[in-house]
Amino acid sequence: MLHAAHVRQDHVHVVLAGEGPPERMLGKLKAYGSRALNRAFGLRKRRWSRHGSTRWLWAPQQVDDAVHYVVNEQGEPGGSYVNPRRWDEQISRRR
Repeated sequence: MLHAAHVRQDHVHVVLAGEGPPERMLGKLKAYGSRALNRAFGLRKRRWSRHGSTRWLWAPQQVDDAVHYVVNEQGEPGGSYVNPRRWDEQISRRR
């Protein structure tokens, strides 16, 4: 599940939830993203750094903090996406 994303000119921040280690999810995100960009623009080129910053988020508060950082701490909010279902779940969890 994509919780949040913020696309910058030269990099992207995302908060994902899924099965397996963050490094594997990062690899899959890059692979699917490359395929989509190749289809859209027909241009194959190196787009990603060799690795990226990954970390485990074990508790709901850690996920909330990461979403806050990605959405609110990256500059102009125009490039941000927040999964609306995520916020519904968060509100119901706090009730």
